[in-house]
Amino acid sequence: MISTTCNSLIEKSHIYHPTYGNGFSNHLPMSLVALDYMQASDHQLNNYYLKSISNLNLREINSRDQNFNFSKDDLGKRERFEDFFTFFKKRLKNISTEELLNEMIPILIKGVAGAAFHPLIRLSYALKSKSQDEIAISLAYWASEYLDLDNNPIQTDEKLESIRERLDRYTNHNSSLSNITDRIKVVNSAIKDSKSSTQPKKISLDSIREFALVEFAKADNFTLLHTVTACHAYKSISKYCQNNEESLRHFWHAILVAQLSTGITYIHTISKPPEINMEWPQILKLAVTSTDDHIIKLVYTCWDQNNHTPNTIYQYIAQRAVSQKL
Repeated sequence: MISTTCNSLIEKSHIYHPTYGNGFSNHLPMSLVALDYMQASDHQLNNYYLKSISNLNLREINSRDQNFNFSKDDLGKRERFEDFFTFFKKRLKNISTEELLNEMIPILIKGVAGAAFHPLIRLSYALKSKSQDEIAISLAYWASEYLDLDNNPIQTDEKLESIRERLDRYTNHNSSLSNITDRIKVVNSAIKDSKSSTQPKKISLDSIREFALVEFAKADNFTLLHTVTACHAYKSISKYCQNNEESLRHFWHAILVAQLSTGITYIHTISKPPEINMEWPQILKLAVTSTDDHIIKLVYTCWDQNNHTPNTIYQYIAQRAVSQKL
């Protein structure tokens, strides 16, 4: 349950579009929830809100088509965001959140790579806040940024690490592109053209999560950070996937391509064993004083995930994140 202050600020934030600038994601409602769960004070929540809104874009509310009906043909059309929102908001007046997610997640999961996983991540925080408008916004964001990578279904006996290493040659396909989604598209196109297999015979969320965690521990990279937070978010929507294995395969392919899009060649081991010299209370105390979206959400992700599946690497990554602001 989130605090009254957090809930109020989230509702106020709904005047802002999910993206701003050159396709950057609006992290405001997500970070507010993360801060609240980490016991940020009302002052810290308000301070973060005020510092975050300066760069955001207002939504074009008057552009909504009140007669819009959801169609798969409209998926991936950014200009339809407000129409998707209107549709989902109306649906939530007639059916429960559970029913809507059971309808939509099996459709949207194929496009999970859109906007570098941010719609999935935002939805996971929306479910924690239980804000109906925030849930509708998150679904509309996902639908409008939908990106189907159409992965090759051929499976291999290789482990995830071996698949990643085999496809290392595709790390050089991202040269001049600054946008994560654009890099993902280019790398994915190259993999499809070569008909390379990306799917292991055995797959689980635990194996994907562990793989993403270790890769991010090896290299403190912005895109790799999002693969870790996406794995954390996926857990909250997994029960709505009609075919969990198929959904996981779409998710894994997106995680893999995102990793390749960084241009980082595969590293077999972490350069040096993680050194832990901060305990969780100190890490959380530093995190809630930050106004950096990614530090806030990453630390919350690591802390929460470590509470469910303990791993010292989560503490190491969280410590690394807050140490950047010292």
